[in-house]
Amino acid sequence: MNYPPLVPSPRDQAQFAAILNASELFLKKQVVRLLGKKLRILERGKVVLTVEQEGLMIKAPIRVFLDEAQTRPVLGAFTAPQVIGYQPHYIVDLMSNQKIGVIHKVGNDDFRVYDAWGREIGALREDSLLLSIVRKVLFNLIPQKYDLKVAGVTVAQYTQNWNPLTYRLKIRYLVPPSQFDRRLGLAAACMLACLEGREDSSI
Repeated sequence: MNYPPLVPSPRDQAQFAAILNASELFLKKQVVRLLGKKLRILERGKVVLTVEQEGLMIKAPIRVFLDEAQTRPVLGAFTAPQVIGYQPHYIVDLMSNQKIGVIHKVGNDDFRVYDAWGREIGALREDSLLLSIVRKVLFNLIPQKYDLKVAGVTVAQYTQNWNPLTYRLKIRYLVPPSQFDRRLGLAAACMLACLEGREDSSI
């Protein structure tokens, strides 16, 4: 799908800023699709963002929109032109067309976070190595929990709500927006759902 050049309106900018100021959000995966994934992000039970990953490949772009019709993009995760191994995702603010960071999956449960200049600033990992192993043995019957740490401080937590029929992820920010770019935190949640989430999910 091709997207027209975006001229962000002050309303869109204010709306996205308000969403980023929320201390808790919930991500839900929509019904199974033949091609790609579609997610919804809610605040207090209201859908505030729509997320889509086109295609079935891990390196397929991920885009976040303010509307269900997907005409108001605000955030994107795009892979580097690599063929082998996990793909680093460049996180782009689609309203300003500025790269704000990179999130690179380097292992099964290990993501590295970089700033816009390529400097490593943090990591996203499961809360416990032992629980991670147990979860795989039990086919994810134990919900996953990830910690996002920047400079050794936990700035966000992502907790999967276990349900046999649906993939749900609770996003909880632990520091104010002034101390951490929550656009990176939101992108991390979308990548967890798209790269780690089960294919048999529904909403």
